[in-house]
Amino acid sequence: MLRGIGPDVNVTQFVTGGELGGVVDFAREMLAPARSELGRIAVGLVNTVNAAHRNGMDTEGQLGGDFFSIAAPQTFSNAANSGSGTVTVTIGGAAALEPTNYRLTFNAGVYTLQRVDNGAVVPMSGAGTVGNPFVAEGLRIVVGGVPAAGDQFFLKPLEQVGGTIALNVTRSADIAAAAPTRTSAALANTGTASISAGRIIDVTNPSLLTTATIAFINPTTYSINGAGAFAYTPGADIDINGTRVQITGTPAAGDQFVIQSNAGGTGDNRNVQDLIARLRDSAFNGDVSLQDASAALITTVGSRTAEATSQRDVQQLVLDQNRDRLESVRGVNLDEEAADMLRFEQLYQAAARVMSVADGLFQTLLNALVR
Repeated sequence: MLRGIGPDVNVTQFVTGGELGGVVDFAREMLAPARSELGRIAVGLVNTVNAAHRNGMDTEGQLGGDFFSIAAPQTFSNAANSGSGTVTVTIGGAAALEPTNYRLTFNAGVYTLQRVDNGAVVPMSGAGTVGNPFVAEGLRIVVGGVPAAGDQFFLKPLEQVGGTIALNVTRSADIAAAAPTRTSAALANTGTASISAGRIIDVTNPSLLTTATIAFINPTTYSINGAGAFAYTPGADIDINGTRVQITGTPAAGDQFVIQSNAGGTGDNRNVQDLIARLRDSAFNGDVSLQDASAALITTVGSRTAEATSQRDVQQLVLDQNRDRLESVRGVNLDEEAADMLRFEQLYQAAARVMSVADGLFQTLLNALVR
């Protein structure tokens, strides 16, 4: 940005050729989109791993926390802003994120969000407050202060976040590899029913680690902790205190199944298995998984690199051909010059022979006249 007398001028738009122009084009067309896509994958990875890790329990009986941390999106105020407006951006959901930067403009009392890559206006919902932020393409935007008409803010949600991932877990004992709850069947059961290992569906449930007992009143009805009478359907989901289980088979009256805390459950890696499955199969962007998104980014960067390399080689060939043509006009061809020298030498020798013959004839003529 060039500042001085008169309006500010963005000089980058005038850099269209040469090495500097190539660097500007590379940064705009290849580097920035690749960084943004890498940032989007990084956000998806962090969110997926953290969500799975929070559903687990470590070797000390503590529920897991965030495994990774990642920096918040970057925001910049235009140096020409005359108001006191501020902008804070957080990421609401990785699936809706787009690999681009944004420009937020305040005018006539209204904020307008535009994509930098194509200039398209992005619809926003919400009021821009802490309790009701603007929501657009996976971003939550909170505005504050008193902006002036024409003030602008530049948002870079993804371009730099890929390099800010940090590991929060520093001890192996803090890895929440186990599931927080486990299930068991009473030894005195006489039926053929069995209970699944259980899956966490709400780790925030305050009664998650409280022991719950499923007791069958008869083969088709059960109670929970001695209360209620629920119809039994083999294989149907039973949700208790944030844990989901299934019972299959034929229970007998009096059969009991227990869901309890898994503290001290060494050797349990159910939560790690769930984490791996999420990384492999969970939808990251529509039907695209994190694994597929990573492969697509590598393919895109590789193909763009190969395309740029091919174009460079073609341009180098054209340059070499033009140089050869120029040198053929103004330069010296040693082979041609050597051939010319031989030809000139032969012409000189022939001319010398003619002069020698002429001189001999002239001398003979003079001798004849003298006599």
